[in-house]
Amino acid sequence: NESLKSLNNKELLVAVNDAVDSKQNSMLVILDKKTLDTKRKIVMDEGFTIYKTNVDKDRVTIASYEGEVKTFNKDLKEISSEKLPLNLKSDNEHLEDVKILDDKVFALVKMSDRDKNGTIGRIIEYNIESKESKEISLKSDKDWEMTSMEVDHIYHINHCHMIILSLTVVNRKKEDKLNRNCRSFLQKINVACQKMFGLWETFFH
Repeated sequence: NESLKSLNNKELLVAVNDAVDSKQNSMLVILDKKTLDTKRKIVMDEGFTIYKTNVDKDRVTIASYEGEVKTFNKDLKEISSEKLPLNLKSDNEHLEDVKILDDKVFALVKMSDRDKNGTIGRIIEYNIESKESKEISLKSDKDWEMTSMEVDHIYHINHCHMIILSLTVVNRKKEDKLNRNCRSFLQKINVACQKMFGLWETFFH
């Protein structure tokens, strides 16, 4: 369960949302690993519904269903709060999935219907440290429906980052499921990396 994380050797971190009547704000609950007693709670701002949490050696990162990202230190003192640059262009677009890996947040924006240019969605990479973002369109000549996204690895090649993303998509007509690896070369873009971006434009054709 992605809502349950190990905070340290002695504590667990649980993300809690009010799924009954939405009258209580979302919160992080810290439990003692041995007794499971509640040690403390960190209540989120109103309108921040916890979607994904990530714990690494330096910080805790939380993404919300509303497209916001909060970062905390390991003592759970808030460091920053930022809006992901989703740039939703119409009611046809919505946030489908979010993944957090180290200092990067990946957001999958899904379109309900393929547009006239063949676009079925976008993947946005947001760097928590630099506040910079990159966006790649996902295009197709078929009615693929994206159902999930996984961030598998980050490789470092010639001063570029190659990020392997696995998208699960479904053919709306045939309902055939398949997994595909998408390669994105990001950060310090050089000529070689720029050429590789073409993979995104033709991947679903």
